[in-house]
Amino acid sequence: MRVSALRSRKATTVSKAVRIYYAHAKCIYGTSRERQEIECIRTCFPNCAMVNPNRYEAEFSKSGLGMDYWFGHIDRCDSLIYSRLMGRVTAGVGEEIRYALSARKPVYELKKGKARRIRRPVKHVSIDETLHLFQIWRSRRSK
Repeated sequence: MRVSALRSRKATTVSKAVRIYYAHAKCIYGTSRERQEIECIRTCFPNCAMVNPNRYEAEFSKSGLGMDYWFGHIDRCDSLIYSRLMGRVTAGVGEEIRYALSARKPVYELKKGKARRIRRPVKHVSIDETLHLFQIWRSRRSK
């Protein structure tokens, strides 16, 4: 009887969906690129429950918590996956990566449709550089 109880408990644990936080630049929210990245994440992590900050942007704007708002979402996830913008890690994404690593959560970089685990913080650009990257990316996208 003990063995069957352990088996059923194990099965419940194994079947539980992994919650993964999708860290990405705000300028790609709602774009075809975001949709493509979500498809790649679902391919790499087929049973994941994804937390996409795009869905919480309105709530974030009202919260007044700054990055702590996003860190709360990361706390409720099992891992984090991120993407770069034009080869760079943007300021907010860099802080989310640093936070997840400090909380000892697995962190993955989404690159060329694959998830690669990273174990150290990555260099990221400043807020001003991030805003400049957003402008460049948007201008290239509109051409």
